[in-house]
Amino acid sequence: MHKIFKSLTEKYYEFWLSFINLKNKTKILPIDFKDKWTKIVFYQKYYLVIVLAISMCVNIFNTLFAMIIGWVIEQADIFYFFVFLISWAISILLEFIAFYYASILEIQCTNSIQYNAFRFFLTVDPVFHTKKESGKIFAKISRAGRAYEDLFDIIFYDLAPTIINITTVVISFFFISYKLGMSAFLLL
Repeated sequence: MHKIFKSLTEKYYEFWLSFINLKNKTKILPIDFKDKWTKIVFYQKYYLVIVLAISMCVNIFNTLFAMIIGWVIEQADIFYFFVFLISWAISILLEFIAFYYASILEIQCTNSIQYNAFRFFLTVDPVFHTKKESGKIFAKISRAGRAYEDLFDIIFYDLAPTIINITTVVISFFFISYKLGMSAFLLL
């Protein structure tokens, strides 16, 4: 019996890995180290715009979730309830899409920086660098690549949702009452 469940979980993970398949969807982008490293993000503005736009929509929906469900209950109509359920399912699907594109953006930036930095800085055999003081270059290049990943994680999963949620709440307060909206805005 245990083997059946183990094979089911393995099949489940194999399905998602083959479905997502980030290995074939990402590529190494060229970087000119004489120019700004941040240009690599703007080469991928398509992914950046998709992630930020979808995250904004999903965070606004999640922030207004209680208000929307209250309105649906007040209407006492099954049609509005099903519209709410469908929009909730769409929100979950959009969140998955945003995570997918954010992953592609992060992987391409991190791997491109590391690959191009290794190619640019290390023209000597890597064994030479492990025995010399220049071996610290490997660690610095890896940290630079991980710094982009950390920056994107902070922007996509901490900073942007917080700003969007606070803005949505303040705007909602303005719809309820001007005084309530102004007091919420001033207390920021």
